[in-house]
Amino acid sequence: MVEIYLKISEEVLRDGQQDPRGISFNFPEMIDLAQEIYKIGPAIYNIDIMPVMHPMHEHAARVLSKQKIPITLATRMRGADIRNSLTLNDKIITISSVSDELMAVKWNDKNNKNNYKRNIDSTVRELERAKRNGVMEIGVACEDASRANLDFLTEYFGACGSLADYFIYCDTNGIANPDETRIRINHLVNKTGMSIMLHCHNDNGLAVENTTQGIIGGADGISTTLTGIGERAAGNAPTEEVLYDLKKKGFVVRGVNYDQLDRVVKKVKVLTPENQPAIVGHAIQTSGMHIHALQRARNIGIEVYTGKAEEYIPVRWGVSSAKSTLTEMMCQEGFDVDPDDEAAIVIGLKNLAMVEKKSFTPAEVKGIVCTGDYKAYQDWTNIPELNDSEASRIYRV
Repeated sequence: MVEIYLKISEEVLRDGQQDPRGISFNFPEMIDLAQEIYKIGPAIYNIDIMPVMHPMHEHAARVLSKQKIPITLATRMRGADIRNSLTLNDKIITISSVSDELMAVKWNDKNNKNNYKRNIDSTVRELERAKRNGVMEIGVACEDASRANLDFLTEYFGACGSLADYFIYCDTNGIANPDETRIRINHLVNKTGMSIMLHCHNDNGLAVENTTQGIIGGADGISTTLTGIGERAAGNAPTEEVLYDLKKKGFVVRGVNYDQLDRVVKKVKVLTPENQPAIVGHAIQTSGMHIHALQRARNIGIEVYTGKAEEYIPVRWGVSSAKSTLTEMMCQEGFDVDPDDEAAIVIGLKNLAMVEKKSFTPAEVKGIVCTGDYKAYQDWTNIPELNDSEASRIYRV
């Protein structure tokens, strides 16, 4: 057995809550899970939280930072978002689209040559600004990296490498294969010398093998979720399965207490439904950021997440939903809202989904909006199910 060093970025509190089946954790559960994940050992490099997802997540980030739990804040590559994150913590992961398809959506331009330069210039500019403003550590999550042009990705890593502490190679659509992943990661490590984490989705059932082969190729970190919960219900590479698969391949990760890992996995399983199988095509979106990208892609005829530029985007409402989710549901169900009410509707629906531990269909959202039921769920701090330890299921484990 060979002992290896591996950085683990645990994503269950961020990506895990983008699962379209309505998975969410209340405040005591988020704090307890973060503390228990930290006890897995020194290999836990960070625990990722996205403050913009919900005010409760922002508060959890503030509390965990004070407790010296190693959190990192997932942040859109926008100056305002980065400045807000700095009020909570000085370590961030910022998200950048790197495939031809996503860059075309971002810049509304199908000219790859133009987009390559724009993306490098804008990333360097935002990273320089973040460093000037006091960010101590920056990870760049390269969205859709498995579909990116490898020559461009190599150039991108090289251009941004002096400002980024590490890159996260994202198989956003779950379409990569293990051999290709190993070869591409090996190329990037050898050409740039950068620290690379793997973030693989499980749409085709290959997330674990893609991750372990990326490690064999030279990656020194993983970005995974306990039990594999996450986007589109097929989810992510499960942290525990990656670590045990590495053991089967002859690698034991230094700084992992496997008994504690097993205990935390049991807690997460109590809090979440049985994981969905891969391949069978759930492809349901809840994340406002992803739905916004799909809407823009639809307008210019670009294939992004669903494999085709389709008119109908399968959506559900959950804690990661946003205004773009609401506008898509309004189009599908044929209802309108007063723009002045949008913010209250969004936060009310988020809180109600968290209370009921479910996601809402467009028809259900229409009903909630039309009856005004969302109005009773405006302040999460006054909702026992979201902030009271007695209402938390985690203490029954």
